[in-house]
Amino acid sequence: MKHLTPKLLLLAFAGLLMLASCEYDYYVIPPEPVEPPDTTNDTTAVVDTISFAQEIIPIFNAKCTVCHSGSTAPDLRESKAYNALKNGNFVVANEPDNSALYISLKTGSMKSYISASELKLIRRWILAGAKND
Repeated sequence: MKHLTPKLLLLAFAGLLMLASCEYDYYVIPPEPVEPPDTTNDTTAVVDTISFAQEIIPIFNAKCTVCHSGSTAPDLRESKAYNALKNGNFVVANEPDNSALYISLKTGSMKSYISASELKLIRRWILAGAKND
């Protein structure tokens, strides 16, 4: 029995070590949040009505007319903006990616003057037909 006790103690100690080395991973990786799809270049997206006078002109007044008020084309003053954009071929109705106004605001020299939400609003206006109300 003297020889059995140390062996049992050694076996019990080895068993405890094995159990202690087992671990359960409590850290659970949360699923990544699902973002809504980007419809920036989606021409099939639902197009709503955007008011040129109520929504687009205020952007031009706040951000553009400092420079675009007659001496630099297009003239974006309230009474002249629509005709200057349409007659100067700055806007192609229903085609923002082919409209000089949108391209300039998105990737061109005017990019830093406008916010992302304002750019999206102008894009939606062009997609909706670039109408003058």
